Amino acid sequence: MRMTRAQIEEWYTEQKRPNLGGIVFRAIQNEGRLILGAWKSKARVGIYVLSENGRHAVKRVGGEWSTGGIYTLFDWHPWYGLPREAYDEKHVRFANQTSCDTAIPFLQSCKNAWSGDSNIIRWILHIEEAFGESCRRTREINKQKRIDAVIDALPPLPEDLYAWAHETAFDGAHYMFGTKNCDIYYCTACGKKHVKKHLRDREQTVCARTGKPVKVEKRTDAIVRECHVQVIQNMPDGKNAVARHLTLWQTWKRSNITQKHGEQMVILLPKDGKSSASKWYYHVRGGYLGNEFWTDSNLANYRVRREYCYPHTVVEGLRDTVYSRLGLEIAAARGWELQYNNLMMAWTQGQIEYLIKGGFYQLLRDISDTARPGYLGGLCSVGKNVQEALMLSGQGVARLRAADGGLGYLRWLRKSEESGERFSEEVLVWLGKHFPYGSEIDFATQHMSYTRIVNYLSSQMKKSRLPLINLLHKWRDYLNMAKKFKLDLSRESVYRPKDLAAAHAELTEILNAKRDELERERIESEYPAVAPTCERIKALYEWSDGTHAVVVPSGAGEIMREGRLLSHCVGTTDRYFDRIAEGESYILFLRKCKDVTAPWYTMEVEPGGAVRQLRTYGDDEGKDRAEAKKALIGWRAEIAKRLRREKGGKLELRAAETSREKRLAEFEELRRGGNVIRNGRLAGQLLVEVLEADFREFNEEDAACAV
Repeated sequence: MRMTRAQIEEWYTEQKRPNLGGIVFRAIQNEGRLILGAWKSKARVGIYVLSENGRHAVKRVGGEWSTGGIYTLFDWHPWYGLPREAYDEKHVRFANQTSCDTAIPFLQSCKNAWSGDSNIIRWILHIEEAFGESCRRTREINKQKRIDAVIDALPPLPEDLYAWAHETAFDGAHYMFGTKNCDIYYCTACGKKHVKKHLRDREQTVCARTGKPVKVEKRTDAIVRECHVQVIQNMPDGKNAVARHLTLWQTWKRSNITQKHGEQMVILLPKDGKSSASKWYYHVRGGYLGNEFWTDSNLANYRVRREYCYPHTVVEGLRDTVYSRLGLEIAAARGWELQYNNLMMAWTQGQIEYLIKGGFYQLLRDISDTARPGYLGGLCSVGKNVQEALMLSGQGVARLRAADGGLGYLRWLRKSEESGERFSEEVLVWLGKHFPYGSEIDFATQHMSYTRIVNYLSSQMKKSRLPLINLLHKWRDYLNMAKKFKLDLSRESVYRPKDLAAAHAELTEILNAKRDELERERIESEYPAVAPTCERIKALYEWSDGTHAVVVPSGAGEIMREGRLLSHCVGTTDRYFDRIAEGESYILFLRKCKDVTAPWYTMEVEPGGAVRQLRTYGDDEGKDRAEAKKALIGWRAEIAKRLRREKGGKLELRAAETSREKRLAEFEELRRGGNVIRNGRLAGQLLVEVLEADFREFNEEDAACAV
């Protein structure tokens, strides 16, 4: 007689505690089942039941019956490793020989029996794993059979689907194919040859036999176009409708038209009038073995997109579904290309029917792109008519319909009614196109009306030829700077300059100059020796050969200006000013004599004329570096003579020894620290290697001293 769960528990309770440590089992057989009572460290653990096919159940002491594995009796999981006693056969055993003689033959007779290990727990785990894999495989097979049954039961596609797609999605297009130097053309409208002269490529003409418009094509002999189509039909069982998503390809070639389709998705829609719990199936092409199949997992990552809806089966297909009163058949009959699936997902919003019947095509296109369950593009969810749904007056609804405006147009039309400022049609279209969310230009409304903002931005775009987004950033930045300078923003000439780009550049220059002045004052207060040092070395280091010149700056201000104009680190970091004040190195400017005020190269030199660095715009070496290097050879030759004969030259030569020692110490510290350049053309290189290479380049005679 088959023991019930209560009888199994009663049997386990009656068993005496084994006088053995570790994990101990007592075993009995009952109606093709192995029943194991488990103890661990002489304490009751629970019961485990195993059938011959591998099905199992477990009950821990104080717990409920479950389908867990044998590992659930203990405080471990086989995926994360077994405890020491589970590996040791001395600690996993039967309470007596009778239990052993009962369990071992049963386990050997089980399906997927495994005798590779005498450990009872690992043996049972293998049987459980094989049973679980078998169950998973069976479930997958059964699920695939159910999916295949659904796909096999799909009704045939409408016979006139291709003809309808040609007229609706492809606008009934026809072509005449010919060549440049031949007067013979092949017409897809009539399927015959035509002899015509003086036809131009891409010219619109008429087929003389059918009277249909055709387009001349001389540069190709075939044209392929595709469209996306949704077909809604009844399933044969009458319990579901099906929304089938297809891609249609049409090829115009010579005198004929060929068509084919591919089906990507199938969605079952219940016909109970109250449920929206659809089931999705996806077509997978070219799997690992090149086969095709259908699945309920979107393995190919299909996305529903704008598509045409075949109109002749919509009403019957959606009858008795929750989508029957959306008015989709009207949109389909009008040939509207929408994301119908998104509109159906938002079926709880009754406003879809208002928009379709009202003819708001462009608005529906924009809304269907973002619609999702519970959200319908910002429409009023409790609106009981089209005015309440759109949150517009009757006049606004009429205006939106006449313009066939989209979502951006609607938002600005609402703002027009809320603000009381009537926008012209041109202004509404411009705002809806460039600012569909309606908040990008709110910063300027305290000075100007929306109409004046549109006119101003349009004129500035023509004048500056800048993209609108860049122009908008400049305007916002300009107004912020004007506020910082405490300009009178109530004056039109301030908040609405005639040349916005020029006004922005002017304020930017003033702001930079002000910042530079503050920074110059800080540097001069922290490094008072910079200006006297520059004045002292001017007679020693300034030089010109008529083509190039080396200029000594007068102080921190000129050094900072040089760094800003050439966009490099001189003037933006204090380390160079610290070196000048200490007499370790100087900042000099290499210029061209034809415009000696224009920055060209900036160089850091040591006392005595050794060049540490030479950089131009963007901290780069420059394309004309060879010319600069040639000029520095003449400069260094002249400096060497000056230092030997001029007053103060000996002091510079002694300072050169000190500077050299500091340079070598700095290079050694950088080498130990492993400092890497993070940005720019030299990113990823060791800083010390770059500095050493610069020094060697201009001081060949000192190369041995550079390391």
